[in-house]
Parts: sequence; structure tokens; C-alpha cells
Amino acid sequence: MSRAADVEYVKATELFNELADPVWGARALVSRALVAMDEDCLDEAMTLCNSGRQTFAALSSKADECWSLVVQSRIYASMGSEEEAGGALSTARDIARELGREDNFVDQFLTDTGPDVR
Repeated sequence: MSRAADVEYVKATELFNELADPVWGARALVSRALVAMDEDCLDEAMTLCNSGRQTFAALSSKADECWSLVVQSRIYASMGSEEEAGGALSTARDIARELGREDNFVDQFLTDTGPDVR
């Protein structure tokens, strides 16, 4: 993992935890997962992503949980686990429908386009 990027996300995670904002702390974890995935540290990426997703689920932060599932899908795809990747995307789409989001909500996460919907 890119050490400089990871150090910044670790600092952000610690700061958000100090501020008692677990949602932003979990967002930093998922962001670290993206960096780890980019550096081909896929096991670490999955661990970080799952940790963030568990926080989102526990706090009922559904839009963030949807985002983390899309990230999880990307990690699974990078691992060559297409079935698991499809399952994570399916769950993300279910959550998006529950939230009343448009059909392209999950696709925007996949392509990193559109407004920051988190």
C-alpha cells in the first residue's frame, strides 16, 4: 500500500475517532481499502472495507453501506471472485432501492462519477 496515502488515512481515522464520529472513521477505513486495492494488497483491502461496512450497518448509515458494498465488489473482482463480486453488487442495489435512489446510484459508485452521494 502506498505508505504516504495510508498514513494520511490513518491520521484521518484517528482524528474522526477522537471526535467521536464513527461514520467518518469508517469512511476513512473504506478509503484506505481503495488505496490497498490499488496497491494489490487485496486481503488488507477486504479487511479494511469489511470493518468500515460493519460500522455503517451498525449505525444504519445505508448510503455508506451501499458504497462499501460496491468497494467490496471491486475488491472481489480484483481477486477473481466474480460470484462474490456480483453478490455484493446485488446487495448494494437492494439497499439503493430501499433508499429510493435512482437506478444509476450504484453505477456512479462503480465508475467514480457523479456527486459525492455519501
